[in-house]
Amino acid sequence: MRPLISVALFISLILIVLKWRYKLFNALFAISIIRKIAVRLAMNFPGVQSKIFGESTSRYNY
Repeated sequence: MRPLISVALFISLILIVLKWRYKLFNALFAISIIRKIAVRLAMNFPGVQSKIFGESTSRYNY
């Protein structure tokens, strides 16, 4: 019985997060230090910086 309740709670949590994901992200990114860290991490992904700033500003000019 306990595993069934755990699975039901886990699924409920996922559904709540999916329903309110944009409100959660906006509340999270309202904190400036978290927003700065998120931007720095996003800029490290390949292609993100080139899509935002164009191909000429990439870190690795070969």
